[in-house]
Amino acid sequence: MHVETDYNSDAVVQGIPWYNDEDISIGFKLERPLRSSAASSVLVNFLQVMVDIDGRALYVEGVTHPSSWLLTDASPSSTHKGTLRFIYAFQPGVSVRLTGPAEWPQYINLRDRWFCIGDREIKSDDIPIEFASNTVAIIRSRHLVGLWIKLDNLPRSLGG
Repeated sequence: MHVETDYNSDAVVQGIPWYNDEDISIGFKLERPLRSSAASSVLVNFLQVMVDIDGRALYVEGVTHPSSWLLTDASPSSTHKGTLRFIYAFQPGVSVRLTGPAEWPQYINLRDRWFCIGDREIKSDDIPIEFASNTVAIIRSRHLVGLWIKLDNLPRSLGG
């Protein structure tokens, strides 16, 4: 599935990504209501990149268990703020699977609270785009290859 990016700092969805221990999930608390609501999602393992009907990525939420996370010191160093749009004919209420349920590895940088799913290495030709607060998509050759999410809190099992 191809993606398009557009640099526009005003377009970043404002909110707080956080970890919910009770649901073993990542959530996103919106700071204000969105102009367009989530109509569908792109599934990456068991995380959902919520998208509007036009395929614009809004935020990430979904189930991920800390026991499957690998430790890393990596983090996204420099990013561009803007929009991320999946090129696909989305149908309201129907999710589209990008990866298998456990296909992409998951990482955590405990010092900086950055959670990563997918490729943690950001190459020189990659486009790191922050489409929601503290949520960065890594785009390589017009494909999503990784997501970085700076969590407001760590899971209790990891000292949060």
